[in-house]
Amino acid sequence: MDQGRQRIAQKPRSGDSTTKKPIMGAFTKLTYHVVFSTKYRARLIRDSFRERLYEYIGGTSRGLNGHSIEIGGVDDHLHLLVNLPPTIAVSNAIRDNGE
Repeated sequence: MDQGRQRIAQKPRSGDSTTKKPIMGAFTKLTYHVVFSTKYRARLIRDSFRERLYEYIGGTSRGLNGHSIEIGGVDDHLHLLVNLPPTIAVSNAIRDNGE
């Protein structure tokens, strides 16, 4: 467009998308702190496979369209900080991660 010209606004015609009101949306960010424990708090989570376990849990969260922010723990329990979509029930996500 030339600098000397000004743009003239045209009146929108009926049925144009410009005459429709914008659709309001919702934004949700659901972050959960979940703690998993071994049965009887037995010290079963060894260093030799801890990283593989964390990768597996992170993959399970991704499979639910979630995002693992942080995973950590010790020999008898682990912590998971995860974002989950509102379409997933928290109980189902925990069940799927804990199996």
